[in-house]
Parts: sequence; C-alpha cells; structure tokens
Amino acid sequence: MAAAAALPLRYIFASGMDAQYLAIGLDLFVRINLFLMVFNFLPIPPLDGSKVLYAFLDPKTAWQVRPFLEQYGLVFLFLLAFLPSFGGPNIIGGILTTIIGPVYNLLVGLPL
Repeated sequence: MAAAAALPLRYIFASGMDAQYLAIGLDLFVRINLFLMVFNFLPIPPLDGSKVLYAFLDPKTAWQVRPFLEQYGLVFLFLLAFLPSFGGPNIIGGILTTIIGPVYNLLVGLPL
C-alpha cells in the first residue's frame, strides 16, 4: 500500500503540482504503512517476524526457542517500546527510523 501511495506522491513532488493537502495526506499514509510494515517484521511474537525467524532456524533450535519467545515475547516487546535507549527516545524507534528512512527515500525519492 505504501508503494501504491508513493507513486502519485512522487509525481506530485516531481511535477511541482500545487496539491499541498493531497501531498500531506499521501506522505502520512506512506509513512504509517512503512512503520506498520517494519514493526510487523520484528522477530518477536506475536508479530509476523517471529514466523520468519522460526523459518530460518533449524527445527531443533526453533522447537527450543519458541516456547520462551511465545511466553515472554509481549513483555519483551513492551520493554523495547518503552525503555529509553542511549541515542534516542526508545529502542524500537531507533530501529524503525533506521530502516524506514532509506525505504521512504527509495519509494518517494525524497529524504525523510
């Protein structure tokens, strides 16, 4: 969805159209969708990234790690979201902005 909304946004920026409110709405839409995409791929249960993590682990390791991650994944996710880090507001915010910036630049053609 972010890529589909980025195409008209890129056109608005490249052509210099006077569609300020449309550009703001599309920009917000792209940023929110990129945030949700990257957040969902964190390898912490109950997010979908944990399924990707289990697919890359060998079956024995996945069998040993899965019960612990399933039990404490949500607590770990809250700790990452609310504990401050040394360089920014929180750990997840630092991870997400590091990944979202280049992807946004690729899709829209402007730095974040």
